[in-house]
Amino acid sequence: MSWSISISPATVEEFDAAVDAAGADLPRLVPDQEDQLLAAKAAAKALVASGALGHDGLYRGSLSGHANPGHPTPESPYMPVESISVYIQRWFQPEVTNG
Repeated sequence: MSWSISISPATVEEFDAAVDAAGADLPRLVPDQEDQLLAAKAAAKALVASGALGHDGLYRGSLSGHANPGHPTPESPYMPVESISVYIQRWFQPEVTNG
C-alpha cells in the first residue's frame, strides 16, 4: 500500500510546520502506513534541522513509502517489499529586478 506527500516550500524556520501540514489531504492510512509517514516526517525535520543542507534559502521535499499490513513474511500473500523515501531540496529563489 503506497503513499506519497509533498512538502510545500518553506524557510528553515517554517519547515517543521510545512512538514506537519503535508499530507493533510491523504485518505485514511492503515497503521503501518501511518507509522512510515510519521517516521519520514521526523527524518525530514531532522535533516533540515541538522544544517546538512545549509541554513538559508527555501526547502521543499517529497516523502513516499510502501507498507504492507503486518509487515509481510516470505509466506504472506503481500509483496515482500516495504520502503520509505525522503527527498529534501534546498534552493534559492532568484531575485527579480526590473530594468
